Amino acid sequence: MAFRALLPLLLLGWVLQSADRNGDWAALGDFSSSGTCERVRSAHIERDTLDAIGRPLADQPSDNPLRREAYDRAVRRASERYRCNQD
Repeated sequence: MAFRALLPLLLLGWVLQSADRNGDWAALGDFSSSGTCERVRSAHIERDTLDAIGRPLADQPSDNPLRREAYDRAVRRASERYRCNQD
């Protein structure tokens, strides 16, 4: 019941977030420069990688062999999910 009450508010927030300043619609994930796209791509890959290896390993030091192995495996899979268009 509480979700139904919040749904219109969430939808309005998404609409306001998605519209650009001129009132025109901009595709989410469409970036003005390749550098911006690469930074956003790297952030998504890092987030997905840490989610994939789980909190216990993500909290370990980066030189931990178990963490490094899990991270390397997960980062390869996450990297395949995101790409930047080459214009």
